[in-house]
Amino acid sequence: MDRQKRLPLSLHILAWNANGLRYKRDELQELLFREAVDVALISETHLNAGITTRIPGYTIHRSDRQTGQGGGTAIFVKNDLEHHEIQSPPLLHVETNAVIVNTRSAGALKLVSVYKAPQEPFDEQELDLIFDIATPTIVAGDLNAKHPSWNSRTTNPYGRRLYDFASRRAILVEGPVEPTHFPPGDHRPDVLDIALFKNVALHHHISTAAELSSDHNPITIRLGGAVPPAQHLLRLTNWRAYRDTIATALPPVPIINTTDQLDEAVALITTTINRAIAASTTTRAKDDWDPLALTDIIKELIRDKNRARREYQRSRDPADKAELNRLEREVKTSIWNHRNEQWRQKVESLNPDDGSLWTMSRYLRKKRPRLPPLHGPFGVAYTDADKAEALADSLEAQCSPVYEHLDEAHIQRVHSHVRRQLAVPPPDRIPHTTAGEVRNFLTHLKIRKAPGPDGIPNRALILLPKKGVAHLVAIYNATLRLRHFPTAWKCADVIQVLKPGKPENIPASYRPISLLCALGKTLERIVLARLEREVEALNLLPSHQFGFRARHSTTQQALRVVEHITEGFTRKEHTGGLFLDISKAFDSVWHRGLLYKLLRGGVSLPMVHLLASFLQPLQVVQNRFLRLAVNAPWFVRNEQLHREFNIATVREYMRDAAARFMRTTQDHPNPDIQDAWAYDVAGIRRHKRPKCSL
Repeated sequence: MDRQKRLPLSLHILAWNANGLRYKRDELQELLFREAVDVALISETHLNAGITTRIPGYTIHRSDRQTGQGGGTAIFVKNDLEHHEIQSPPLLHVETNAVIVNTRSAGALKLVSVYKAPQEPFDEQELDLIFDIATPTIVAGDLNAKHPSWNSRTTNPYGRRLYDFASRRAILVEGPVEPTHFPPGDHRPDVLDIALFKNVALHHHISTAAELSSDHNPITIRLGGAVPPAQHLLRLTNWRAYRDTIATALPPVPIINTTDQLDEAVALITTTINRAIAASTTTRAKDDWDPLALTDIIKELIRDKNRARREYQRSRDPADKAELNRLEREVKTSIWNHRNEQWRQKVESLNPDDGSLWTMSRYLRKKRPRLPPLHGPFGVAYTDADKAEALADSLEAQCSPVYEHLDEAHIQRVHSHVRRQLAVPPPDRIPHTTAGEVRNFLTHLKIRKAPGPDGIPNRALILLPKKGVAHLVAIYNATLRLRHFPTAWKCADVIQVLKPGKPENIPASYRPISLLCALGKTLERIVLARLEREVEALNLLPSHQFGFRARHSTTQQALRVVEHITEGFTRKEHTGGLFLDISKAFDSVWHRGLLYKLLRGGVSLPMVHLLASFLQPLQVVQNRFLRLAVNAPWFVRNEQLHREFNIATVREYMRDAAARFMRTTQDHPNPDIQDAWAYDVAGIRRHKRPKCSL
């Protein structure tokens, strides 16, 4: 699951012409961490598809030059910033890539890294495509345009055209006071790296510093007021304190007689456990994380290199340039040796006994792809919300039954049979659970599993005292008795995992992984144990089915097939095999047909009622959309939302709609419709409502 994203009040932006980034990444990483840079706009990266570059703690968005060498742009954004990449328009003379960063002070802010080669012409139409009419935009980089209005010492034709263009478009162009480009030889230093602002209302300050190894100095843009860097909190739970807290915080075991009381009991136990966890959890600021962890000697060497860089930029003396080159090579070699030594020590510390070797192997083999823009049914999705909608639409299409070559008469029979059976209150009940069974299921929960929407980790359930287990027994037995699966336990947090070999920009290429509430999964195991006993007693599963059955492994199935083939050989017979793989067989199962098969197979009516409650999605979907629309916290009941916002449930709406329709039929001029309204109420159990005339 993704970490909570941050909406900053201010931004620290760095723009730099790297003139080749591949061997300067370590220097850039040290500067980003030292200066707490939020976004870095890099031009002239000289990267291609075969070169991978990443900086820990940052997400990189690249746009490499497709033809020829050189060029290319990149943007590094801190992982905890809420942002997304947007597609740059096709341009011939300017190289760009852009991201949208969401802030608390200015809303959505568009940041563009730009580079225009000196030989490329100045095209105003391409610049118009870069700037968004509505979104505040900052474009920073090297446009090879000089003009005194942004502190250049001289002017050139590109600078004059950019100045005229910016004046007509109400675009502010700024550069630092000090030069940013120091060409070799006797060429005069000047300001080439600039920033263009459009519709940006925040205060900003631009400066430059003699840092990094390039013929360009980086420029920094501080946007907004001075705000201390955000602290990342580390939460530590004292599980011994939690055990004592939950033992005293639990209320008396509830008495549950209705489905509303069942949902209230689920909400109460969830709230109590979460409050006990919060009371037993302490927070502290995380220590500053520096993946390089440079030694004091290397840090002093970097300071010496920066001093030599400033001295050369002041004097332009060849001897100072030679000293700067020597220090730059020494810094690069020192950082490279330091990284190799760090890796050597890490490899030597790996131990197969404590699991560190397996952890490192899994980390190195794990691919961490970034979710690209998705091509949904309504266009390309760039933002996280639009991507979620595109993935949801794809899941809905995949999990819907396939309505092709239908037997409508059979479907009508199935629906009628299931409807009649579910309308009859079952005389029997599902066998209740016990505290021992619930404790056994809780004990076998895996601690390292991620929690579901309720946020309760498995460790908290394992440490529940006897009173907490008694609460769960009361809830689970009420579920079995009332044949109603709690609504809160039907929700899940869905994580999308890319299928191997599938395109990344298609929503159907992702496999959903649902994180369910552990309390709900425990109830599912209880129901499954009773369902399996009924299925085994009725002998519903054929002997040759090995999937989803206890003590039936795939190895045994393979041995069975081999034995069957061997018997054919002894009888001098040919054996043919037919292997079928039904696409989306589980996702698109027909729920009514499944209940129909259970009923025809002899499964008890109370069990079918409970499974029908588990599979009933319509009201859950309405409640889910309502909760998202009003941003309701998880502990607020659905009934309270319907009552406060005066929104009828699906059942109430259908009942009222039917009542309104029947009221209008009594005065209808058609006598058949009048007869439909005046049906015999007393004979409702013996006669069907004449639906055909309606």
